[in-house]
Amino acid sequence: MAARVRVLAAAVLVPALFSCESPSDPEPGPPAGIGVVDGAGQTAAAGQALPDPVAVRVVDARGRPVDGEAVNFVVTSGGGSVFAAQVTTDGEGLARNTWTLGTAAGAAQALEARVSSSGGQLLAVVTATAASGAPASVHAFAPGDTIFAGTAGAALDTTPAVRVVDAHGNPVPNVSVAWAADHGGTFSPATGTTDAQGVARARWTLGGSAAVFAHAAQATVAGVGAVRFQARVVTSLMKSGGDGMTVTAGAQVPVSVTVLGLFGPVRGAQVRWTVVSGGGTVAPPAAGPTPAEGVAQAVWTPGPNPGP
Repeated sequence: MAARVRVLAAAVLVPALFSCESPSDPEPGPPAGIGVVDGAGQTAAAGQALPDPVAVRVVDARGRPVDGEAVNFVVTSGGGSVFAAQVTTDGEGLARNTWTLGTAAGAAQALEARVSSSGGQLLAVVTATAASGAPASVHAFAPGDTIFAGTAGAALDTTPAVRVVDAHGNPVPNVSVAWAADHGGTFSPATGTTDAQGVARARWTLGGSAAVFAHAAQATVAGVGAVRFQARVVTSLMKSGGDGMTVTAGAQVPVSVTVLGLFGPVRGAQVRWTVVSGGGTVAPPAAGPTPAEGVAQAVWTPGPNPGP
């Protein structure tokens, strides 16, 4: 009796162990799931294809790969593209595709792989990161543009700046920028690197000769290009509006000065206004850069007490 029980138990256990491998099993059923098996979380330069293809697997309700199923690939964010809009799964249930990222570095990049099933649409989401590409150009970065003004032998009030971008206009960080000036001028630092916004700045101290009207400097990115800057030496200020007026307390007085150099008005100068007696305020307290006419304007509100 005991022997008969053991034989029956074996007859039940053996089919259970090997049923999933039986050659008589039916073909895989309809798609019931889709998942990413390769290519997720990659990084590539903006506008470039990912290093590795994206691969997804389609399976039936029992987890078996589904062959010959159409998988649609759709970019849902980032503006990139795929090599093929639709790919058919192979014998392993795999569909592979090449994904080219959008041109905006740092923007969210997402790709969906979609397949139809009896219960609706199945999808798998793949994400990637677009980084800045190689430096492609360098240009002056506001504020300050490329024309400045200052005093001989002194540092400029406004710091020259350049921005380095890739072929798609994305800022490129950690790029070396070399600064150089003529007529004995210096930069600090003489060599710097761009920040996360692709911007590099350096403080420009003009040469000490007041006889030189125009100084020149250059910021250079090796293999990319250079930006040239000019600085005019300021020799004097001339009152051009608002001086010597008599007004009631609380009135506003438009004031202006003209910045002059050896050969006339100076463009690119920064002018700071300070009330030296009587109280009151000036707005804005700093003005500039001056236009070609060299004029800086402000509004002075004198203090409330009568007198000069």
